[in-house]
Amino acid sequence: MKKTALLIAALLSVGTVAQAQADTLADIKSSGKITVGIDPTFPPYEYTDDKSEITGYSVAIMQSSPKISV
Repeated sequence: MKKTALLIAALLSVGTVAQAQADTLADIKSSGKITVGIDPTFPPYEYTDDKSEITGYSVAIMQSSPKISV
C-alpha cells in the first residue's frame, strides 16, 4: 500500500514538472539567468566563507550546471 501511494505521488510530481518545464526553459533562455535558493548551514555542501560569500559543493554544481544543460 505504501509503495503504491509513493509511486502515484512520484508519477504525479513528474507530470507536473514536465508541464511547467516548457515555460520555465523559455524564461531562462530569454533572461539568461537561473535564480536558486539554498540554506548555507550544511558544510561542505553549502556554507558561508571568511569573506561572507556562500560557497561549497552545491554552489559549484549550480554554477557549472547551466553551462552544461542549457
